[in-house]
Amino acid sequence: TVLDKQGEYAVLAESALDWTLVRCPVIDEEPYRYPALLRLDTPPAFRVRVGELSAFLLDQVRSKEYLQRAPFIGSR
Repeated sequence: TVLDKQGEYAVLAESALDWTLVRCPVIDEEPYRYPALLRLDTPPAFRVRVGELSAFLLDQVRSKEYLQRAPFIGSR
């Protein structure tokens, strides 16, 4: 529910951990085709390919670009 998502964000925002909360639309079981679309204010698409989601998540292991943020992700 929306309240659960808000609570999830509140717990992360108050923690001392390095975190990134990736907000996903419907996930399609398709391979990587293009870099993922990312926005902080609104979803960029209604679907995301699992290959693009996976690539983004792996990139975030070393990246600080979205630390303490909650990007929306989508596919072209």
